[in-house]
Amino acid sequence: AAEEGDLSLEFEKMGASVNAFTSFNETMYYASGLKNVGPMIDLLFKLVGQPYFTDENVAKEIPIIQQELAMYQDEP
Repeated sequence: AAEEGDLSLEFEKMGASVNAFTSFNETMYYASGLKNVGPMIDLLFKLVGQPYFTDENVAKEIPIIQQELAMYQDEP
């Protein structure tokens, strides 16, 4: 588990950025940077393979998920 802290900070330390987006049936995680490709891939695998959820980070994501659900419900 990624209990030691926010993995996005680890990406920043490598000079990279990380983000994600969702569509109706998938979630895409990605990282971008010009250096440290191997460590970035390792960190991405850690992000999706060993998720760490706290009440705080789940609460932070709920409004985002609700907004995305509303967006998909508005589309025909």
